[in-house]
Amino acid sequence: MLQLTKSRMQLSQTTIEPIELEKISDLCTRATNLVYSCTSEFRRIRDESRSTIKETDAKSPDSLESRLSYQRNNLEKLLSALYHCHEFAQSHEALLANKPCLLVMGEAGTGKTHLLCDVAKQRILLSQPTIVLLGGHFNNSEPWSQIIKELGLTCRNDEEFLGALDAAGQACGSRALILIDALNEGEGRLLWPKYLGSILTALSRFPHVGIAVSVRSSYERLVIPHDLADKRFVKEVHSGFADHEYDAAGRFFDHYNIQRPSIPILTPEFRNPLFLKTLCKGLSNRGLVSIPDGLDGITAVFNFFVDSVNDKLAVDLKFDPRGRYVQKAVSKLVAQMAEKRQAWISRDEGSDLINGVLPRLEHLSSLFHGLVSEGLLSEDIARLDYDSQTDDVEMIRFSFDRFGDHLMASYLLDKYLEVPDPSASFGEGKVLHDFVKDESAIWQYRGIIEALSIQVPERTKKELTELVPTIKTFEAVQDAFLESLRWRKPQDIGKSALEYINTIDMHSEYSHDQILETLLTVAAKPDHPFNAKFLHENLRRQNLADRDANWSLFLHRQYKSKSSVDRLIDWACSTSDKSYVTDDALTLLAIPITWFLSSSNRFLRDRSTKALVLLLEGRLQVLGTLLQEFSDVNDPYVSERLFAVAYGSSLRSTDREGIQKLAQLVFDMMFLGDAPPPHLLLRDYARGVIEVAQHMGLSLKIDTKKIRPPYKSLWSEPSKTTEELEAEYCPTDWSKDRAFGDIWNSVMGFGDFARYIIGTNSHHFDWSNERLNQRRKPSRKKLCEKFEKSLGVRERNAFSKYVREREMLELSRRGQNILEGVFHYSEAELDSRVSALEKALKKCLSKPQLKRFHEVVIPYLNNPHVDEFAFDLSIAQRWIFERIVQLGWRPELFGEFDSAMHEYSRHPDKAERIGKKYQWIAYHEFLARVSDNFKFRGDTWSKMGQTYQGPWQSYWRDIDPSLLLPIRETAGSDSSWWFAEPLDWQTDLDDVSWLKSGIGMPNIEALIKCLNPNDGTSWLMLEGFFSRVQPAPPDEEQYDTARRSWHLILKSYLVRKRDAKAVFEWAKQQDFMGRWMPESSDLTQVFLREYPWAPSFEYKDTPYFNHTSWSRHGRRGNRTIPGSILVTNDEYLWERGYDCSIEGPIRIKLPSKEIINEMKLHSTNSPGDFIDSDKTVVFMDPSLTQRGPSVLLAREQNLASYLRDKKYEIFWTILGEKNLIGGPHRSEDWKGRLEINGAYRIDSGKLIGQLNTVFKTKN
Repeated sequence: MLQLTKSRMQLSQTTIEPIELEKISDLCTRATNLVYSCTSEFRRIRDESRSTIKETDAKSPDSLESRLSYQRNNLEKLLSALYHCHEFAQSHEALLANKPCLLVMGEAGTGKTHLLCDVAKQRILLSQPTIVLLGGHFNNSEPWSQIIKELGLTCRNDEEFLGALDAAGQACGSRALILIDALNEGEGRLLWPKYLGSILTALSRFPHVGIAVSVRSSYERLVIPHDLADKRFVKEVHSGFADHEYDAAGRFFDHYNIQRPSIPILTPEFRNPLFLKTLCKGLSNRGLVSIPDGLDGITAVFNFFVDSVNDKLAVDLKFDPRGRYVQKAVSKLVAQMAEKRQAWISRDEGSDLINGVLPRLEHLSSLFHGLVSEGLLSEDIARLDYDSQTDDVEMIRFSFDRFGDHLMASYLLDKYLEVPDPSASFGEGKVLHDFVKDESAIWQYRGIIEALSIQVPERTKKELTELVPTIKTFEAVQDAFLESLRWRKPQDIGKSALEYINTIDMHSEYSHDQILETLLTVAAKPDHPFNAKFLHENLRRQNLADRDANWSLFLHRQYKSKSSVDRLIDWACSTSDKSYVTDDALTLLAIPITWFLSSSNRFLRDRSTKALVLLLEGRLQVLGTLLQEFSDVNDPYVSERLFAVAYGSSLRSTDREGIQKLAQLVFDMMFLGDAPPPHLLLRDYARGVIEVAQHMGLSLKIDTKKIRPPYKSLWSEPSKTTEELEAEYCPTDWSKDRAFGDIWNSVMGFGDFARYIIGTNSHHFDWSNERLNQRRKPSRKKLCEKFEKSLGVRERNAFSKYVREREMLELSRRGQNILEGVFHYSEAELDSRVSALEKALKKCLSKPQLKRFHEVVIPYLNNPHVDEFAFDLSIAQRWIFERIVQLGWRPELFGEFDSAMHEYSRHPDKAERIGKKYQWIAYHEFLARVSDNFKFRGDTWSKMGQTYQGPWQSYWRDIDPSLLLPIRETAGSDSSWWFAEPLDWQTDLDDVSWLKSGIGMPNIEALIKCLNPNDGTSWLMLEGFFSRVQPAPPDEEQYDTARRSWHLILKSYLVRKRDAKAVFEWAKQQDFMGRWMPESSDLTQVFLREYPWAPSFEYKDTPYFNHTSWSRHGRRGNRTIPGSILVTNDEYLWERGYDCSIEGPIRIKLPSKEIINEMKLHSTNSPGDFIDSDKTVVFMDPSLTQRGPSVLLAREQNLASYLRDKKYEIFWTILGEKNLIGGPHRSEDWKGRLEINGAYRIDSGKLIGQLNTVFKTKN
């Protein structure tokens, strides 16, 4: 860590010296592995302690589990910091510090030019030297001389030019930047492959000069030499409005007063700023407020835009729109460009052509000016030949490149397509043949090919590849075809399109991913033949393993790559209004997201789960349709989480009729028969939907007994022994062939799954080996006691002597030799005495007694501590392993992927192996069958008999589908309107003076009673914990020297009015150190919206789990309070564990069950908020939506009214401390600490109370 700290110091320095990024990355990885080892060891210690410590003791703040939890929390923070440091060290931002050569790629119109110009503008404002050059202005000759001439400089050569630029960068303390936009334009395809390498070499000699170039993605292979792209450049894809397309499209539509479309925007073009502008301006020009029906093909979009410009200019320029002058002018321009095979035309020629269509004397009233002002055309300037003395050429081009490509393709087809025999149009000697004659031509005219892939089927009802079969295997043609499917009218996509898809090599990962990416893009289009229903049918009919080998691996590759997978989830998770989306479109959208639940990538799976809840909580009818669509799915990973979505949506929905119908459907699907699917979590979620409906008092035609455990699944033992499985599946030579090795080690060996999930490490399992509904056989101990009671006096005395002597012998063998001095016997003598006493005892016993002695007593005495009712965990291991094989895991399908994932991390919150997915499926199925057939033991330290009620009894739940957290600002201080953070550490005082004083701590009165400045409402703080440590100087470690620190705990209690005075006077005199007062207990494994009514909460709402309701006793029972008091809050806790939908543990402070019930409050979809019948927020934890510490606030007016009505009062306790932490740990250096106790109450509307402080020293 010290090495890492020193290396990280480089990152905060402004320098051009190389940064040790690889070293930082490696140190982060090594440190992370060490932290994982620590957390695993903590987990092992915790699991072992749980088998010997009562849970009530385990929850004590001084307990081993509490201390481990605190340390694990610190390790979690360290892991997060290491992760972010590692990510930054490998990021493009960091790499550019060492390799200042950036390659920006992106599709046409995504804003690459705007990006570079914006960068230049910002840098110039900071006086940082920056040069912007346009690639289209270069010709095919030596580039440095062109750059110097373009800038109007007198430098003699590149060395002189770059030297001056380097000096300018050094002078301003920043690299000078050369930005070259659009290398693919002009003669870039000829120029840059020859000269780009030498340009980078020249730049490498000038450390204060960097370069950034942009190129259209489809031209990268042609323009950028392969070795340069991968080795010399840092590559970044600029995706326009990617990740913001919904907001961007919404703003465009709103700006032009256009109604948003009825299906979400998934087509990648909507990330393209120029496309959005083209579409919206076209609609606006026509005066339309919504996208008209039928405008679903890109050709129609472009034609629509041209028509709209014609209508708009007809008004502005006062001509008859029926003359179609704009269309005629565009046709003339396109004809010239197409015949010349170039995407531009000189300004003079273009102006003459356009104005010849509609002659006007004044420029501002000319058709040419109108087309430029409406954004149909853009003006440019370039020097075509730097070696000659010719002037720069002014030119015009279509503003949107794809627009020009489609118009030229349309012109070529109009003129050269032979309709009776379209195939002949592309034969040798024909004009169209030039565009498809070979793969080189395909790449050269890729934009035209993309346009032809759309327009040829529209005109001929045949695919381009049908007309020109020789090009069907070309990658660029396949890409163009798949791209066309996103934009063609559904009626123009026939059977031949599917046939062509089936000819594409799906063994190619690139082609496979492109096809699935296309299907996801068109998933939501109701009339598209390849929409989500097509995808669904194809995925559903595959077996589990084959589908995972294709689909799940695709999902893993695509997630977080700005793909359709991301766009679907982002849209579902967005807070934008979705009421305009039809049920049919929503179903189509939900289908692929539901299939995302099959992924072994926990981040994708968990986020998809929450996305579906957000999407469907207000559309339960769609959720019902979805459940039926997936009723026969053969992937338990999908079924389990889809029912989790159903439960989460039911918990969050207010649609009583929808919940009723959904609950009835779930019962009919899952519980109508006698045996619901054997999956522990699936059953829990399905049951939960029905529990919600019953809690709401909705009428259902169900048998309630059927929805609650135990259920009726069959139990079967594993078919093979461990030895048989090992011989068949365990690799003999791991170095040559791992085969099932990773699965074997994880389940049957010493992997974390076997040790910590199955439980072989602690040998703890929550069920016994006794079958349900069978009388429990007496334990060996009971039988031994029964044997002893059956003996006569003489035999019993002999037996007692024999047992005592055995015990002494056993103690002696353990090395407890103190007995030797007491009894004067050696171990050998004790052994001899035991043998003699055993012979004497046997002589006293009858034959039946002697038989019981050998069969029962001796085995028990030989090993009295063995748990004879323990479930044999080797059965669990074998059952799970066999089930994994049955599910279809095979090394030839997943070996390579799983081996790569196996080395990723030991931490639970991660993208997992496919094999791990099958392990979880098998594990939860195994638990379900065990719970149906064996007796539940649960907490072995509990003396109460237990039965299995639900997965909340242990830690089997892995996501809370009702917890959807809003996004809040995380930067800045914790100061907020409910907590004014003291920032002055009074450094002018010495440490002892600071410790003894009350300064530097929060004001208690302001803490308890706070005003919300946003609406002027007054709130009372009922619960809060505050802690601060004096920050260290930047050049010091936090705890190298002693730092000032303080913490403060504020808690509140209700007390009956008759007891209020006595309790308050008593409280003022108390020392609350040790936190012995009653307080809230963490609610773990209870979903947020299950509080405070569901079976999971009722199970936890007992004194055993520190839920005591009204009480007059302290937490440990050793203090008596003068009157009964009630803790005002509970605390929801959801630990991250395996839940990758959250970034860390979530704590939410909640009003107590009694307050909620008596005030008739209801929770809302804003976590932590509780409202009354008027929908007024009465309680909240504001830290969930605003930056600040987590607290429970109560609206003062409502709480005061409640207290009056119930004849209650409220009082607060304060417990705090000021201390010095860090530095030397010698006792003589300890300067003491200030302990703070206090109590407050409200009397006649005023807050009164007192603080008591005691300064503690070593003396």
